[in-house]
Amino acid sequence: MEEGNIMCDFLKDILASAISTVIYTVLFFIWRKTSIRFNKKDPRINAILFYLLIFFWIASGIIIYYSVFFLDKPFFWLTISHLVLSFLIILYFTLKWRQFRNVGIYGADLEIRNGIDYQKSLSFVNNKIKFLGIGGSKLTDQRDAFKKAIKNCVKEDSIKFLLCKPDHELLKEAAIRFEKPLRKYKDNVINSLRFISDLKKIYKNIEVRFYNDFQIFRMMFIDDSICLLSYNVMGEGDGSQLPQIHVVRHPKRDVNSLYFALEKYFDDLWEESEEWDFKEFLDN
Repeated sequence: MEEGNIMCDFLKDILASAISTVIYTVLFFIWRKTSIRFNKKDPRINAILFYLLIFFWIASGIIIYYSVFFLDKPFFWLTISHLVLSFLIILYFTLKWRQFRNVGIYGADLEIRNGIDYQKSLSFVNNKIKFLGIGGSKLTDQRDAFKKAIKNCVKEDSIKFLLCKPDHELLKEAAIRFEKPLRKYKDNVINSLRFISDLKKIYKNIEVRFYNDFQIFRMMFIDDSICLLSYNVMGEGDGSQLPQIHVVRHPKRDVNSLYFALEKYFDDLWEESEEWDFKEFLDN
C-alpha cells in the first residue's frame, strides 16, 4: 500500500514537472519569436504581450486549482509562476498608467455621453473657458449649465469661442451630402451664436472668433488646467457617441504635457481668426 502511494506521488511529480516544462517552453518560444519587435517597442506587440500574460495567468490558476482539489498536490513552481505573472500584470498596468500621466492623458471616454458629457464639462468651469468647435451648440443647448459657466468667468480674456462661420461652404456641402435640410448645420451655428450674443449683453468679457479652414478637432479648455479633446464628424449623430480624451496640464512644465501643444494650437488659430461683432448672421 505504501509503495502504491509512493508511486502515485512519483507520477504526480512527473506530471507537475511536465506541465511546468511545457508552459515555460511555450513562453520561451513566444519570447524568441517576438523579441525583435519588442526591441523596436512596437505598441502592437505590447498589446499582444498583455493578452499573453492574462492567458497564462488564467491557465496557471486553473491548473493550480486542479492540482490542489483533484490531485491533492500543489505544483510549487507553477504556483510561483502564477505569482510572478500576477506581479507582471500589475507592473504592466502601473507602467502604462505612468506613461499616460507623464504626457498629460488622465482619462478617456469611449462615448462622450457616457463620460464627461457636455453638461458635466460645463460644471467643471470655475474661472476660464476656451472652446474650439463648429458652433458650440452642444454647449449652448445646456442653457442653465452654460449660463452658470459663463457667470463663473469674471476676468477679462477668460471666455473665448472659436467657431465656424455660419455661411461656411462646408456646412452647406455637409447638409447636401448627408441629405439633411440645406440650412441644418447653418441654423445650428446661428442659434448658438444668438444665445451667446444675448449673454454678451450681460457678460462683456465673452469673445467669439471665426476660423477660416474647417477644424476636425473639438477642444474645450477649462480653467487653464484640463482640455477635453474630441473630433467632429458631420452626419454621424450629435457627436456624443464619439470618443473623448482628458488631457491635464503638467503641474511643473507645460511643455512636458500634450496640453501645451493643444493650447498653443488654439492660441495660434485664435490670433489668425476673424473677430465677430455679435451682430452679423443673426438676422438670417
